[in-house]
Amino acid sequence: MAVLKAAYARQELPPETVAIYAEMLADLDAETATAAVKRAIQTSRFFPTIAEIRNVAAELREHAEYTSSVWADDQPAEVTEAAVLQLSAARQKIGRGMA
Repeated sequence: MAVLKAAYARQELPPETVAIYAEMLADLDAETATAAVKRAIQTSRFFPTIAEIRNVAAELREHAEYTSSVWADDQPAEVTEAAVLQLSAARQKIGRGMA
């Protein structure tokens, strides 16, 4: 929550709100939660909701699983990076309803 407080300094965060965010995000591992919060900060003009953070975390997990499956095939790094970039671009288009 400290990162969110720093990024959205104008957002009031009563202790009850902090407690709910902590409870609703507690099942995320620290690495995923931190990455999701940072991504949400990068892409949201407003304080992210719990659902937004969880959605970003799910996308990051999917990305990690996809990357792991590509690496498992022992593909060169250049191929892996290209595949990840293509997947990312496709997801962005889908998110905008352009696919």
